[in-house]
Amino acid sequence: MTSDAAMRRVVGLLRDSAGPAEPAAIPDGLGGLGELVGRFEASGRAVRLRLPDEEETATWPPGQLDVVRAVARGRTNQEIADELFISLSTVKSHVAGVQAKLGLRNRVEIAAWAWENRVVGGT
Repeated sequence: MTSDAAMRRVVGLLRDSAGPAEPAAIPDGLGGLGELVGRFEASGRAVRLRLPDEEETATWPPGQLDVVRAVARGRTNQEIADELFISLSTVKSHVAGVQAKLGLRNRVEIAAWAWENRVVGGT
């Protein structure tokens, strides 16, 4: 299963209204993301997904959406820094900034938001 297909599965599990998913049903190989999603779903927290308007995203720092796309594909902060040729602290700043702007609590919510709002392309 590709990481894109795996993340689509994760978003589907997050949106499943039938109840918490079994952690074993979440694809492994995404750097522990499956376990994190399982704990997230078990907590009973709902994902607050919203699409920011164009005016809002126009004020986002350059590269922030690139970081969001990488998070949605299950990359670690270090992998994102290496792929985008930016510092680790810049990646952390972008992740924290997205969480604050969108009212998200963690990387799983960022990934779900990115897939739900089609920020991630099908590559």
